[in-house]
Amino acid sequence: MVMKVTRWSPDTCECVIEYEWDDETEENKRVHKPVRIVHDCGVHGLKTLKEHHDAVVEENVRKNQAGQLAKTKLGIDDFAYADIWAFDENRVLHIKASKHTSDSGRKKELQNDVDWKFGLGKVMID
Repeated sequence: MVMKVTRWSPDTCECVIEYEWDDETEENKRVHKPVRIVHDCGVHGLKTLKEHHDAVVEENVRKNQAGQLAKTKLGIDDFAYADIWAFDENRVLHIKASKHTSDSGRKKELQNDVDWKFGLGKVMID
């Protein structure tokens, strides 16, 4: 077992987290264990190290998966740019679909998809 430490900065907040992982484990089976919060963005603090890490990872995964759904449903190819999405103060992800379509049916379909995948109130299609 050879443990490595990686410093990670998500694109969903300004947190910087170090986690360790075993480089002898297959990539799809690796477990990332948080070891240190280098920088707290001010939103995720006051939690245990694991809770902080898990909250940041969940938001990042939610943003990436919602972006894939938006690309499929609305053809949003430039989801990586921050003017397409943002988290509000309650950490609800808002996707600004109106920049890409005025088709309320397609936006409603996307809202239904993200509600089913993430739960009500986690992602809002604006």
